[in-house]
Amino acid sequence: MFSSITSTCVGTAQARQPLVVDGVDYVPLEKPKKSGDQQQMFGTGIRVTTDLYALEAATGRPLWKWGPQDGGLDFAELSVEGQPVVSGENVYVSLCSPSSYFGETHVAAVDRRTGRLRWTQPICDYPANF
Repeated sequence: MFSSITSTCVGTAQARQPLVVDGVDYVPLEKPKKSGDQQQMFGTGIRVTTDLYALEAATGRPLWKWGPQDGGLDFAELSVEGQPVVSGENVYVSLCSPSSYFGETHVAAVDRRTGRLRWTQPICDYPANF
């Protein structure tokens, strides 16, 4: 049921592990990027971007979408990774460089009702020649 809901609402995408809280599915979804884009998922040769979607659990209706490139932030090389976590009014997600094992990692807090970014915090950043 979940895959049919997500494919109906947001197109053909690979869904990662969702989290359901208070009737809302919070799920990172991958979509292939345009051929000219530089971001690439490590080891696959497939260019992807992963955004966080909030979907009404009962119907699959999209409530909002947030991605690292939204809101004018310079996270062009980052992608939402792993399962989201909800605490209080926030959804927390990890943001990682998908192109290699070594790269930037951040945590982001997104308002669970509106999908607006509240804050980000860098966790680690490896030099390119590590």
